[in-house]
Amino acid sequence: MALVQKYGSKDWLSICSNLPFRNRKQCRDRFMNHLRQKVKKGSWTQEEDNLIFEWQKKVGNKWSVIAQYLPHRSDNAIKNRFWSALRSKQRRVIKEAKRVT
Repeated sequence: MALVQKYGSKDWLSICSNLPFRNRKQCRDRFMNHLRQKVKKGSWTQEEDNLIFEWQKKVGNKWSVIAQYLPHRSDNAIKNRFWSALRSKQRRVIKEAKRVT
């Protein structure tokens, strides 16, 4: 965090030059997905799930676009939540279909 405060949250080249064995993308991803203070972690609400599925239908798998509508969640977290929730829905449908037949 000290390097981000020193160089800002856009100068990843300067930041990674102070961290051996880390490149710009790794530094940026770590900050955006874990260290950024606005990042919300924990349980997902039904409203968040609904927004993810609604926007995924509109824009496809453009997670950074969808993240604009969920400002406290990272694009990577949104992507992971989408696929996890989709698998869960598919399992329920299959289970229900087996029960009916």
